[in-house]
This record gives sequence, structure tokens and C-alpha cells, in this order.
Amino acid sequence: MHRLGGDEGKTSPTENWPDKTIPFPRSANMTNFRDEAATIAECQREEESAVNDYQEALKADLPLDVQYVVKRQYMDIKDAYDRIRILQRAA
Repeated sequence: MHRLGGDEGKTSPTENWPDKTIPFPRSANMTNFRDEAATIAECQREEESAVNDYQEALKADLPLDVQYVVKRQYMDIKDAYDRIRILQRAA
């Protein structure tokens, strides 16, 4: 942490970021898992939110090694988002 210019006593810049764990889709029918379109739509909203968060993070002045990691994660999330959009068109 010190190598990246951080201070253990200070809060993390990501501390207030929303939790990006994927919840069970709110719009899915809990007793009937056949509502594929609603599930895909909820996944698309969550991935779109993650893509937007990563785009904002990439605008920050980060050390090069951190920037590299964030960029790779962004590309993975963007790929997942694109695959979900394809699924939505097919549903």
C-alpha cells in the first residue's frame, strides 16, 4: 500500500463504491425460473453499471501497475456485457 502512495490509516477510495456482487435478479420469478428475458435484462443492467463504474475508475490518476489491472478487469467486464447483450437480442 505504501508503494502505491496510500496510507493505511486513510479510507480507501473504493470504500464507498457500491457492492458489485451479483445478486439474484430481483425481476426473476422465485418459484419459476423460466423468465429468461427478465433474468437477462437484470444481468445487463448490472453489467452496464459495472462498465460505467470501471470507465470512471479509468479516468482516475492511478499508478501504471494499478491502471493495467483495472484496464484488464474493465475489458473482461465489457466482454461479459457484450455477451449478455447478444443473449438479450436472442431471447
